[in-house]
Amino acid sequence: MRQTSFVEGTFKKYHKKPRKERILAEMEQIIPWRELTAVIAPFYPKPPRGAGRPAIGVERMLRIYFTQHWFNLLDPGAEEALYDVEAMRRFAGFDLGHEPAPDETMICRFRQLMERHNLGDALFARVNGYVAENGMTASKYTIVDATLIDAPSSTKNEAKSRAPEMHRARKGKQWYFGMKAHIGVDSQTRLIHSMAVTAANVHDSHVLEDLLHGEGTRAWGDSAYSGQGSVLAEHAPNARDVTQSKGHRYWPLSDSALLIAHGRDKYTFSQGATKLAGQVRPHRSPGYRLLAPLTIRPLVMPATNKPQ
Repeated sequence: MRQTSFVEGTFKKYHKKPRKERILAEMEQIIPWRELTAVIAPFYPKPPRGAGRPAIGVERMLRIYFTQHWFNLLDPGAEEALYDVEAMRRFAGFDLGHEPAPDETMICRFRQLMERHNLGDALFARVNGYVAENGMTASKYTIVDATLIDAPSSTKNEAKSRAPEMHRARKGKQWYFGMKAHIGVDSQTRLIHSMAVTAANVHDSHVLEDLLHGEGTRAWGDSAYSGQGSVLAEHAPNARDVTQSKGHRYWPLSDSALLIAHGRDKYTFSQGATKLAGQVRPHRSPGYRLLAPLTIRPLVMPATNKPQ
């Protein structure tokens, strides 16, 4: 590592490490950068020396790609953050005294490279394997949840149509257009071990089988996952159903079900479970970490599972 330039130096007498800097320091220690870089290297272009702008290493572009997901940054926002936020610039390995940060075009091309070769799934599998090798295996308890991913519904594009893998869905009194992310998280290690993406109108319970790792003894979820005993018996035979029950007008909840709904589950979900799927980025929910961002890819549902 080369010496810090005078431009990057600081003469601040007082300094408090902000939350973003603490998160990046934690990710620096957790993520196996060398192993992940090896996955991308065969697909990363290697321009000849002296042709065009100087090439940037795979690992540094990967770090920028990760920070985009963690802090919800578009390509122009990622470029500005590298110039504006010292912690992100140091995390990505750029020193403005020696070289400029990559522009939004380079960041966009790297993101398209990841999506074109579906490298997000490969990184996610590699991280899970690395975590298991270091003793952080999945525990017996799983929390499942889902969230809507809103997208523009305009047809002002070249195809004059909306994306076919997206759909409308209603939540409360509000209509949304887009997709839905389904997430399974380990309640003890607080690491996301499974994820699936469907159209927004696919019910949460239809993807439950993809969120279970099969060795759990308890499965927590909100009322959208109630009545899925047969799915749990098939894909997690030893798991106890701790999902929140549904009450109806002529079928009120029992005292024990009310205790779970307003007592234990209220405590469990207050830790972030009910908002887990929408807060997988560490800066929003540091307890639940999605180490390797997934390439969003629709999960094709069987014809028998009709969206609700």
